[in-house]
Amino acid sequence: SNSVSCVTSSVATLSVVPAGIGFVQSVTIGSSRNDFSGWIGMKITVGSTPISVGALGRYYLSGNHGNHTMKIVDGATGNDVPGGSTTVNLALGTSPGTFVYAPLPSNVTLTPNHSYYIMSIEGQYGDTWYDLNTHVQTGSAATLNGAAYGAPFVAASVGNSTYGPVDFLYVVPVTVTMTPTAVQLNVSQTQQFTPTVVGTGNTAVTWTITPTVGSISSSGLYTAPGTISATQTVTVTATSVADPTQSASSIV
Repeated sequence: SNSVSCVTSSVATLSVVPAGIGFVQSVTIGSSRNDFSGWIGMKITVGSTPISVGALGRYYLSGNHGNHTMKIVDGATGNDVPGGSTTVNLALGTSPGTFVYAPLPSNVTLTPNHSYYIMSIEGQYGDTWYDLNTHVQTGSAATLNGAAYGAPFVAASVGNSTYGPVDFLYVVPVTVTMTPTAVQLNVSQTQQFTPTVVGTGNTAVTWTITPTVGSISSSGLYTAPGTISATQTVTVTATSVADPTQSASSIV
């Protein structure tokens, strides 16, 4: 006969981080150290499109086990970005040479063409990390300006080097823009409006006009009515199909 018994397993810790793209795509490690107490990390400048950051990460080296506060700092003011701080528990690391991430309380949007510091707190003789002779390859959503430390926060190098290294997970939010933004038409004249949708592979939009004066085609071609008794203002709106909360409007 067969017997059935129960055994107690060890407690498992599950860490859930938001979906997103890692800014750091590959790492060439430099020398390791742990002789500094303070903030270390990197300085970045966001590209022409805003990015939404959902988690911060720190590189895991063999033997790392501490908790590390990480934060995003405004590069112009030196102030912490509201909501841009979290704690990374390196005890959750299982594979040296990978990042351990921790989610932010909610996603933080970084402004286009603006600089930020991505920083991790380190303690002297604590967990080891890699020096600024560490080089990384990154995505195109932002430019890596170099390694940084502080506070006050200063750049320690230029180019694709960083302390740590550190990383963040991000998505490009869906945004809609439209051209032209305003136009004047006479009776029966037409105007082609062109929407630009970023942050999604689905670039389709739906068209509406308010009030319903004239007509708008599925391709964004507006036609003024054949007769107009008085000057009339019409709002033409393109709304993203992928994210209906995002739209852009033009005035006729």
